[in-house]
Amino acid sequence: MNGSFSHGARGRVSGHLTVATVSFPGGSAGPPHLARDLKTVGQTLVEQLAKSCDGTVVLLDLGQVLLRASELGVLLADPVHAIVNGEYPGRYLVVGDGEGQNVWDADAALKKESDARGQSLALAWRVGTEARTLVGRVDPLIRDTYEFVSSASSPSDATARKLAEIRNVTVQAASNRLSRVSRLGLAHAIGRVSAAGGGSQYIYIVVS
Repeated sequence: MNGSFSHGARGRVSGHLTVATVSFPGGSAGPPHLARDLKTVGQTLVEQLAKSCDGTVVLLDLGQVLLRASELGVLLADPVHAIVNGEYPGRYLVVGDGEGQNVWDADAALKKESDARGQSLALAWRVGTEARTLVGRVDPLIRDTYEFVSSASSPSDATARKLAEIRNVTVQAASNRLSRVSRLGLAHAIGRVSAAGGGSQYIYIVVS
């Protein structure tokens, strides 16, 4: 395998995010022998994030490949950690997982890595073409805030003031929640709009 990827076409998501699809070798033919190459593949993801432009989602498509929790930890922990540490602002990682055969192991792997590194690591995880979930160290407030942004009828409704109104919290608390979701690489601020009463506020879309 030599840590290689095949790169698909670049596209747009909701007119705001560019997607760079990276297909993992193996496909439906069965899982390849991965152990010696996982670190190289993880580094390739980091390199892809580094060279991508602001507003890019790097989508790692696992297809039908089945990995163990330890292998997923090696593959994903470093690039996710780099995103959380702000090394690649405006760039994100999402995993596509065929029929969801890796979702539980990925969740366990990122939780273990979160504990080991003393920092929450999380990812948006696609199952098939539609369903998605969050894996890793995701507390209830993060999950709730992510779902708020995801369910907004338009980005202009995904603001701190709207979240504060719906969840009955202060605007500052809502702003902090949205900022934290963004720092985890789970939401993207696409701009600012005027706020009622003066000032401006960020509007968000989810990374999925």
